[in-house]
Amino acid sequence: YQVHELIPLSEEVKRYSDVYHLRDGTTREILFPGVTSYQNKLGGTVVVFSGVTNVPFHAPAAFGFLNETRKAQIVQILKELDCLPIYYPEDAEVFMKAAKTRDGKLFCAILNMSLDALEELPLATDQPIRGIKRLMPNGGYEDVSFHLENGCLKLSLTAYPFDPVVLVLDVKP
Repeated sequence: YQVHELIPLSEEVKRYSDVYHLRDGTTREILFPGVTSYQNKLGGTVVVFSGVTNVPFHAPAAFGFLNETRKAQIVQILKELDCLPIYYPEDAEVFMKAAKTRDGKLFCAILNMSLDALEELPLATDQPIRGIKRLMPNGGYEDVSFHLENGCLKLSLTAYPFDPVVLVLDVKP
C-alpha cells in the first residue's frame, strides 16, 4: 500500500480522515486528507483513499490496506452513504451480495468460500428484522430462526463451503 497525496479541488469535498506526520514522535501534523468523498452533479458519490494497492506479489503491502481499522472505516462510510444495508461482520472468506427488494425486504446471497462450515451465520444490519426466510433447493422458502447478539443477527443455519445461502429478510416498517 503506497500513500499518495489527495488535493481537494472543492470546498464540497468531505474529509473522513487525514494522513499526518508525528513531529518529534508525539505531535500530529496533518499533511493531507486520507479519505475523501464528493457528490458529483449527477448525484453519484465518489470515495477516494489516498493510496494505491497495486502491489502484485507483495502480500504484506496488499493486505496492509485491509486491516481492522480500515474495515471499520469502510463500513462507517458505506453506512453513512446508505450503501450497506447488511454485511458479514467476521473474518471468514465469504462472498455476499445484498439488495433491497421493491417491497422493502432485504435479499442476500452468501457464499462461504472457506474450507470450513460456518455453524452459525452472523449478519450485521442496523435495520430491525421481523423474520428471515431461506430459499430451499425445491424453490420454496423455509423460516430461519435467529437472535440478536451484540448488535449482530445470529442465524441458526450452517453455511457449508461453496453451498450458496439465499435469504430474504423481512424488515420491520
